[in-house]
Amino acid sequence: PGPFVQLGTRAWFPADDGLTGRELWTTDGTTDGTLLARDLLPGPAGSGPRDLRVHGNRLSFLADGGKGDALWTVSAQGEIRRVRLLGNRRRASSLTAVGDRLYFVVDGPATGPELWTSDGTRPGTRLVRQIRPGAQGSFPQDLTAVDGLLLFAADDGVHGLEPWVSDGTAAGTRLLADLAPGPAASGAANFTVAGDLVGFDADDGLHGREMWAVRKADLQAPPAP
Repeated sequence: PGPFVQLGTRAWFPADDGLTGRELWTTDGTTDGTLLARDLLPGPAGSGPRDLRVHGNRLSFLADGGKGDALWTVSAQGEIRRVRLLGNRRRASSLTAVGDRLYFVVDGPATGPELWTSDGTRPGTRLVRQIRPGAQGSFPQDLTAVDGLLLFAADDGVHGLEPWVSDGTAAGTRLLADLAPGPAASGAANFTVAGDLVGFDADDGLHGREMWAVRKADLQAPPAP
């Protein structure tokens, strides 16, 4: 079982009891209070709950309910609800909480892996921006929360894998810097918040792989029109 996360007075975790497959379980720390929260994908296959994230007064996670990956939520009262089915043949990953908003990557046949966001409602669960046009995808990675914004690395097909920042809108999702100019990739990774700075490692094509830093104030994405 595990990993475990705490919501209210209970812990929540994925586990496989040998009958229902890997599903979401909950416990209050007692034997009698440890139980299957819900069999999201009935039968022995299991829904494979993953990326459990507690934010605000709810728990969100990704799992397959039988028609493809979906975003799910658990309320403070323990009510489990499917927020949105993300689509047949779509795989979701990298669920990250930024305040009350969620970000994650959805790999779809028409877009490839691209950045999505959710405010916890079905209409508010959507593609942020198709950073790389076409079916190849921009492969967003290293999703990191920084003062209400999302810092991540992506490849738009023009600048290579470089650092990007998003406020959850298409207009506010932008390339932060083209560290390795042109189509070369700096491979920016391992974003780490340290005081007023965010450190990461990257290769600008001149100095090899070194430590870089950006001020939090410089991450502020332009507001949507």
